[in-house]
Amino acid sequence: MKLLFENWRRFLSEKKWEDYDVPKNQWHNIPLEDIKKAAEEQGGEINIASELYDLIDVAYQKIGGHFDFQSPEDLPSDYTDWIAVNVDNDPQPDALRVSKEKEVGQKMSAAGHDGSRAAINAYVAKTAELLKSGGFYGEMSKGVAHVMITRHGVPFVGQHEDVEKVLGKTVKWVGTHPEGKYPGYDGWYIRKIGGEHQDMKIMLGRPNGIKVSGMPENEKDPEIENTIEEFSFNSAKGSQHRWGKGQPIIDYSRTEPSGAWTYTATTPGNPNDPNSWGEVVSKRGEELEAFLMRVEKTFRATAQGSLF
Repeated sequence: MKLLFENWRRFLSEKKWEDYDVPKNQWHNIPLEDIKKAAEEQGGEINIASELYDLIDVAYQKIGGHFDFQSPEDLPSDYTDWIAVNVDNDPQPDALRVSKEKEVGQKMSAAGHDGSRAAINAYVAKTAELLKSGGFYGEMSKGVAHVMITRHGVPFVGQHEDVEKVLGKTVKWVGTHPEGKYPGYDGWYIRKIGGEHQDMKIMLGRPNGIKVSGMPENEKDPEIENTIEEFSFNSAKGSQHRWGKGQPIIDYSRTEPSGAWTYTATTPGNPNDPNSWGEVVSKRGEELEAFLMRVEKTFRATAQGSLF
């Protein structure tokens, strides 16, 4: 009877992802204590520790698993921040991003997904978003570094001494990629991983108090692109073959990795008369949706022959 009671008590206290009642496609920070408790009392049952471990296991299975996580009982180790998201209709999490709290911010050191394209896309997009935010960084290599650099143009730490300052250890500096890849991203280095294995990496993101490089002039932000598309406007950074005829053209830029975006809308006029084309510029601190609503109102009024 006592054993039955203990099992029932444990069942009621252990958390699963569905217990958090998080809306679909919304990232959620999972309490560290919930993960610790679930890992300690795991015992083969499905709980938040096993759900998160399964995502890590899938993501790292091609390289033999994650060095720090060989079973659900290994969670959370010294990793301090665990965020996950559900992108489909089942009650389990589908993508995961894990980081450690360091002196210069959050070091992104683990991730997970269920192997589906939707989950991988969510994990990649969240990784890029965080790396462009102040206080997040990670040592990356191979495929992940390729995607972050070529598709998302994330910033990087480009000075040898700054990389060693952040890591608190020495590295063998390489600088530009030895195969000539990724022009402008000249922060590559080699260091030992796990005591023996050597790997070439680059530090991406924006650790606090460290100068970063990167941010190409034609930086493209997926969330901004999606919002522009929702308004049925044209993105100046998108393919002109996809432009809607006569719709405003939206461009955006910023002067530093974590800086505020500035938006510009060009409203089409007579193709033979450049003076008939209008321009709307975002106000200081104006959010994208508010700006696009103002553009929409301006565009409609102009189309009706009104002044703004």
